Amino acid sequence: MLAAWSLLLYFLSPEEIATSLGAENAYLLLAILACIGGTSLFFPFPYYLFTITFGAAGLNPLLLGLAAGTGTLLGDTTSYYIALRGRAYVPERITTRVIRIIEWSESKHPALLPLFALLYTSLMPLPEDILMMAAGVAKYPFSRLAPVVWCGKIIFNTILALAGWYGWSFILNLV
Repeated sequence: MLAAWSLLLYFLSPEEIATSLGAENAYLLLAILACIGGTSLFFPFPYYLFTITFGAAGLNPLLLGLAAGTGTLLGDTTSYYIALRGRAYVPERITTRVIRIIEWSESKHPALLPLFALLYTSLMPLPEDILMMAAGVAKYPFSRLAPVVWCGKIIFNTILALAGWYGWSFILNLV
């Protein structure tokens, strides 16, 4: 997918891609693609290529971050609920360890887990599935985790859109 997208960008500008996909619907399209990408357990899809390309096309980076962040959170809920419902199938030594770590964190440092989740989702270009599945196995309240993950994914995707916004002109100046 990355090679095909690079080849596409060689022949078409980001503006042409955004226009052909429907720039007026780009935010909704990005949210849908990010939701598919957020279900990376089932569909490992690099939605971030669209985030960067739409940013390079001049679309609003904050709105792109909001759309992609919302989409990935919706997709990531699958990991959380699969782990929550399927925890009986996870070996007991793993569930006990995860629960013990989360309970320790909650009792000694209640802000540690939300801070870790925010930093992980906003700065790490890795899927959140590990975080969401651990929270699901430990029955960590989704209502406490979701806002933090959502904020982190908005920050991460806004950074990607800004990288497209500023990076594309930088690359063109180099060439």
